[in-house]
Amino acid sequence: MDDEAPQQSKVKIIVVVVAVVLIVCLLIAGIFLSAPSGQTTPVGGGGGTQQTQTTPPEQQQLATLTSIAVDTAIDVVRFGPTLPFGVNASMGADIETAGATIVRGKVEMAAPDGGAALIEKLADVDNQTWVMLPIQPNHKRSLLGRSVATAQRVLIPLLNVDGVGQVQPLGFAYLDGSRRVLMVEPEFGLRALSQTPELFESRTDQKLWLLYRVPSGSYITGLFLGKRQVAEWVPPLAVK
Repeated sequence: MDDEAPQQSKVKIIVVVVAVVLIVCLLIAGIFLSAPSGQTTPVGGGGGTQQTQTTPPEQQQLATLTSIAVDTAIDVVRFGPTLPFGVNASMGADIETAGATIVRGKVEMAAPDGGAALIEKLADVDNQTWVMLPIQPNHKRSLLGRSVATAQRVLIPLLNVDGVGQVQPLGFAYLDGSRRVLMVEPEFGLRALSQTPELFESRTDQKLWLLYRVPSGSYITGLFLGKRQVAEWVPPLAVK
């Protein structure tokens, strides 16, 4: 009997130790299972502020839109005063020119036959850059895409410029298979899409550019149709 007592004590001690080990293992497993998932390590490792790697806007000819894609072969944002087509200013009664540039007015003409001298540039303003935004609803990858066909034509697309705010277009340039139309109104700007020729998805010959003038060296961050944002440039589009 005396020999059995120490033996039973050893068994009890082993049972207690095993029980403690099991409890510790369960606690450790619970900690790992309850840890939040989806955590990422900042670029560069270790602690501190997370760093991001981006391509400088100056190196991009076109912005990458997160909401609406841009087709580089068709939807090219134009910078500078050169128009998409030449204009015979003598055919516009209210056209005002300065040298070989157009200051303001509206002109509509047939497709040029090469017989008349054409003006191909808008008048420049110091520290300002012309931005010509292509609108082509027949092409699903255009900046406004199919929204133009169904949008209320009382609205107007506004460029959002960093540090400036929303900028309205000052006119438009339009062409199709038979005519060219240019309107430039620096004082009052374009008040609604209804001032531009109506675009149809069924036609492939229509092209429309909205003409904006923004501070040189600024950055365009988005495009709004009324209160609705229809495009965002990430990173912002540098105005050349």
